[in-house]
Amino acid sequence: KVDVQGFEFEVFTGATGLLRGGAVGALMFECEADRLAQHSQVTALQLLQLVRNVGFVLLSQDGDLVDAGNEQIFAHRCDGHGLNFVALHSSIYLAPARLAIAACLKHFWLERGKHDFTSLASGGKCHELFAGVR
Repeated sequence: KVDVQGFEFEVFTGATGLLRGGAVGALMFECEADRLAQHSQVTALQLLQLVRNVGFVLLSQDGDLVDAGNEQIFAHRCDGHGLNFVALHSSIYLAPARLAIAACLKHFWLERGKHDFTSLASGGKCHELFAGVR
């Protein structure tokens, strides 16, 4: 989980080689348009495009696919309180992974913006779900 309060663009730009090369299989991050503009002078759309351009498939916190056809809609939803995303490197984005991600997100996102980080820990529910994905 990348939680850098508006500096996501810099983090992902600095890690472009690692991200593009598949060294990182999955990312979780929050897109907050106001903080991106303040700290990075970029838009939410530019952040989403960067993540997609380095080889990741974007999913909203609800598991919806974010692609060139609808990324403007999701970028607009980053206004205000922001929106959480999961990004999977295209080399691992297969049907079994999509199912595991959807199940993991149901354990991670709680009501009222709360998160269950124990589900992401080694031995947590998400770890268990992903262990079965090949």
